[in-house]
Amino acid sequence: MSSKKRILVVDDEKPNVIVLQAMLKSLGYHSESAADGYEALARLNADFDLVLLDVMMPDMDGFEVTRRIRETPVIGTIPVIMVTILTGREDRLRAVEAGANDFITKPVDKLELRVRVSSMLKMKEAEDALREREARYRMLVENSPVGIISCDLDGTITEMNPAAVNLLDMPSGEDSQTRNLLTNPYLVQSGLSDAVRICLESGRPSVNEFALKVKRRGHARAYLVAIRTVTGTVAGAQIVVEDISHYKRTEDMRLRSERLKALVEMAEGAGKHFNDALQIIAGGAQMAMSCLASRDYSSVRPYLEKIRGGADRAGHTVRLLQQFAHARSATDVSQWKVIDLGDIVAEAIERSSYWWKTKPAQSGIEVALETELGNDCFIEGEKEEIVELVINLLKNAVEAIPAGGTITVKIVSEGDRVILEIQDDGIGIPRNHIEKVGEPFWTTKPSHAGLGLAIGFGIVRRHLGTVAVTSKKGRGTTVHVRLPRVAPPTESQQIAALHPIGVGLNILLIESDEDAARTLQRQLRPAVGSVTVSLSPQEGFRQFQEKDFDAVLCAVNMEGFDVSEVVEKIRAISGKKAIAQPPVIVLSDPKKTLDRDEIIAGSGSDRIVAMPISGARLVEIVRDEISAKGTGIAFSGTLGSIDILEVAQLMLLSGQRLILEVEAREGIRGTLFLDGRGIRHAVVGDLEGEEALYRCMNFRGGSFTSMPWREPGKTTINKPGEYLLLEAARRRDETKRTNRGD
Repeated sequence: MSSKKRILVVDDEKPNVIVLQAMLKSLGYHSESAADGYEALARLNADFDLVLLDVMMPDMDGFEVTRRIRETPVIGTIPVIMVTILTGREDRLRAVEAGANDFITKPVDKLELRVRVSSMLKMKEAEDALREREARYRMLVENSPVGIISCDLDGTITEMNPAAVNLLDMPSGEDSQTRNLLTNPYLVQSGLSDAVRICLESGRPSVNEFALKVKRRGHARAYLVAIRTVTGTVAGAQIVVEDISHYKRTEDMRLRSERLKALVEMAEGAGKHFNDALQIIAGGAQMAMSCLASRDYSSVRPYLEKIRGGADRAGHTVRLLQQFAHARSATDVSQWKVIDLGDIVAEAIERSSYWWKTKPAQSGIEVALETELGNDCFIEGEKEEIVELVINLLKNAVEAIPAGGTITVKIVSEGDRVILEIQDDGIGIPRNHIEKVGEPFWTTKPSHAGLGLAIGFGIVRRHLGTVAVTSKKGRGTTVHVRLPRVAPPTESQQIAALHPIGVGLNILLIESDEDAARTLQRQLRPAVGSVTVSLSPQEGFRQFQEKDFDAVLCAVNMEGFDVSEVVEKIRAISGKKAIAQPPVIVLSDPKKTLDRDEIIAGSGSDRIVAMPISGARLVEIVRDEISAKGTGIAFSGTLGSIDILEVAQLMLLSGQRLILEVEAREGIRGTLFLDGRGIRHAVVGDLEGEEALYRCMNFRGGSFTSMPWREPGKTTINKPGEYLLLEAARRRDETKRTNRGD
C-alpha cells in the first residue's frame, strides 16, 4: 500500500487508538490520531484520505462529528468509516443520515479493516479524479473564448458560460423570459430559436449563422447537437456559439480581391471578344464598300450579314456580362426563401428539355437523362438563380456528349450540406484545363463567350456554396455543387407561401384565453392581412359593428355565452349593416369531446375545427369557407398604379378560383371571372367576353379587388388563359405603336 495515504483515527480510549494504528501501519498506511471530536475537526484537512471514527465519545459523539465534516467544504468529501459496538438498525440509519460511508464493528478484525479501508480509499481516488476532471472541464468552459450553452427540452437554459453571456448579451436574471432559447426575442428574430427547436424535435445536429446584436456589428456561427439520455431519448441541446465577425471581414476582403481579379480578367476577355466582333464588322464594312464602289451590288449582302453577325456576337457578350456581374455582385439575401433543391432541379430539367431532348433529337442524337433526387434537401436562396445554374450545367453536359450519351443528375444530403452532382459520359476535360473551368471568358468552343459556367459558379458562391469538377478524358465529367443545408420551411413560411400574390383576409378572432388568442394571431398573420382579437363576445360584437370581416373564428369555451348566441348576434349585426353574413368557424376545446354535427346544427355555425391545428391548415379552412359561403366580400386590399395584365398573370399562376374587379383611373370598371388557370367570363360596361377582357388589360392605372368565387351567369370565353394574356399583351403593344405613330 502507498505510504502517502493519511488516515485519522478518532477515539477517546487510547488502547483502541494504539490497536488501530498498529494494524494500519502493518497494512502500509500512515495514521494520526485525535482523542475527541473537537480535536478531530481541528486537525482534519484536505490532505487526509480517510477517517476512522469512534461513535461513542463524550461531549461530541461520532454522529455529530460526521455531520460537521459533511458541512465543511474543504473536508466534506473525505470518506468516514464508523467504528462502533452499536449494531442496531436505527443506529446505522442515523450514521448514514449523518454522512458515514461504512461501518466496522468492535473489536476490529484486521482482515475486515484491510478490505474496508482499501475499498474506501479506492472510492476516494475515483471521486477525486472525477472532481478534478469536472474542475478542468468547468475551467475550460468558463474560460473558453466561444460561447457554450445547454438547455433542457423546453428550451430553458441550464448552463451558460461567460463567453455566451457576453456574445449574446444575455440577461443575468435566472427568471427572465429571455433566458429561454425558444422565446428570447433576439434569438427568435435571428432564426437561432427555430434551429434549437428543430434540434430538440429531430435530434439532428446542425450549423447555423446569424447576425449578432446591432451594437456588436458582427456575425456568429452556432453548432447545435442534441443531449440524449442513456436510452437515446433527446433530453435537451448543447449550443456552441462562435464569433465569426473577423472571418466574415476576412472573407469580404477576399471576395473584394476576387472581384478585382475578375474585373481584370473580364476586361481582358471582353476586349478580345469585342475586338473580334469589331474586326468582323470593320472587315465586312470595308468589303461591302468595295463592292459598292465597283457597283457589284449582288456581293454586298453576304458582307452585311457578316456585319450583323458581328453585332449580334457583341450584343450577346454584353448580355452575358450583365448576367455575370449580377451573379457576382448581388448580396441582398432578404428575399431568399427556403426551397427544396429536388423540386428546383426537377423544374430546371423540364425547362431545359429543348436543349437536352428536343434539339439533339432533331439531329438524330439520343440523350438519356437519369435522376436520383433525394429527400429533405432544403437550401436557402433565390429560386430563379438556382434554376439558371442547373440549366447552364445541363447545357454544358449536353455539349460534352456530341454523339449522344447519358446525363445523370443526383442530389444527396451529407451532414450540413446538400450535394448536387451532374455527370455526363462524354469526352471529358483534359487535366490542364480543369483549373480553368469557370473562369470568365475561358472556353474551348470558338462560338461561345465563356461566361455560362462563370455565371453558374458565381451563383454558387453567392449562395455560400462550393463547386468542384472531376473529369477523365474520354470517360466523362462530373460537376459537384455543395450548398449549405437548412431546416425545412417553418410553419410561418408555409403559411406565407399559401398566397403568393400577397392578398389577405380580415379575420375576427373571439377567444377569452389571451395566450391562446395571441398564439393563433401569430400563426395566422403571415397569410392574413389582419387578425383582430376579441377577448370576450361583447368586445367582438362591438368590433364587428365597426368593421367588416371576411370570417369569424369563435372559441367554443366562452363563459356566459354559447356558440349559437354568438352566431345569432353576428347574423343580426350583418342584417343591420346590410351585408352578407361571413362564415363563422367554431374552434373546439381540445380538452372536451364535441360532436361536430351537433354543434353546427345547434349553433348555425359553418364549420367546427378540432383544436389544436396547424396555422397553415387553419388558413386553408378559412379560405375554403369564405369561397363556399360566397359572401361577395373582398378578401384583398386595393392597390394603386398597377398593371392589370401583370396582376391577372399572377392570379392565373396561383391557380385559384376568384373574381377580379378592376377600375381604371377614369372610373371605368370591369369584372373578370378567373377559374383556376382559365378565364370564364369578362364584363366591361356593355362589352362581354374577349373584347371586355382586352379592354381591362389596357387599364394602366387604377385599382383592383379580388373577391371569393361565385359562378358567372354565363360563360363567354373558352380559350386558354395563357393565350388570352399573350393576345392582350400583343394588342396593347400594337395600340402603343399606333399612338406613337410608329
